[in-house]
Amino acid sequence: MPIHTRLLTSCELKCTLSAIKTWENLPAFAEAPQVYLRLMYYKDGDLPSTAVWVTDTDLDGTPAVQTPALNPDTGRLEAAWPMLPVKDLDGKTWVYIVKEVTAAGEEFTADAAVDHFTQREEGLEVTNTVAAKPVTFSKTEVNSTAELPGATLQVFRGETADAANLVEEWVSTDTAKVIELTPGIYTMVETTAPKGYEIAESITFRVNLDGIVDIKHAANWVPAKNATVRMQDAKTPEPAKPVDPSYPTLRVPLSARKTLINGSLKAGEFTFLLKDCAGRVIAEASNDAQGVVTFPDRTFSRVVKNYKYTIEEKPGDATMNTILLLVMLALTLGAGSLVLRRIQRTQEHKNQR
Repeated sequence: MPIHTRLLTSCELKCTLSAIKTWENLPAFAEAPQVYLRLMYYKDGDLPSTAVWVTDTDLDGTPAVQTPALNPDTGRLEAAWPMLPVKDLDGKTWVYIVKEVTAAGEEFTADAAVDHFTQREEGLEVTNTVAAKPVTFSKTEVNSTAELPGATLQVFRGETADAANLVEEWVSTDTAKVIELTPGIYTMVETTAPKGYEIAESITFRVNLDGIVDIKHAANWVPAKNATVRMQDAKTPEPAKPVDPSYPTLRVPLSARKTLINGSLKAGEFTFLLKDCAGRVIAEASNDAQGVVTFPDRTFSRVVKNYKYTIEEKPGDATMNTILLLVMLALTLGAGSLVLRRIQRTQEHKNQR
């Protein structure tokens, strides 16, 4: 650090110097860190390395360390030092430069990892640039922590997906994505979801000066764990199977006739089985004295085409031949209700004693 070794001597000509303080990449929501400025001076023609600090004594009690404040006339952050001599007693011009210092007026070099900004000093202007911070982007399935490959993702500066503010675009892999972002508000967008998944809602987040990431929920900002923006995709629902419309129940009677050759029938002499299209026995009935076999009505509430029933004679006397009867039904819709369109019977066999 340069050591003050001489008094700032001067002729009668005095001036007021203003130094400009500029912040780069400082978001509107963030408060600028406190900084301090101090002047150094050297004679025109000498090397800048010969510069020494301006002291309170040189300024007749005005603090040598100044905190920049907003100048309403220029709209800039400025610090001013009055009554500074323009030349020394020999007529040599004083050259002034500004330095960023500690509150105690000692030389200061910003550390991006600790102070979250860097500095650049040029003449009477100091520029601090807010440092970028690493942000992790994770794409997973809902209720899973494993990374989900195949999603096309974008990050935009601001709260909308304005193409002019696109920061980065990538396709997710089995590893989370890390991007260096300067503090500010951003929006993460999914444009294409992996096959079998739904596109997730966009996420608005902000990166703070200290690297902490907040996720926007309604009007609130909630800190994200490990500075990670996690977007989750839900699986695409299976398409709903079409459901046949249901109608008022239609009752369909089913019957058959038993014929006995060379003999007389007795009521209940033969038993018959009614089977559905899957071959399951769903009813059992016996013949009356006229040979009529009547099963309980079958009920339907939906349209059917070629619904098959099988009527078989229940095994009995080994001397009898088996009766096999196939019944085909067709029901259609008419005026908002079911209508029986067709009953077809085939393959009727007769027994003979």
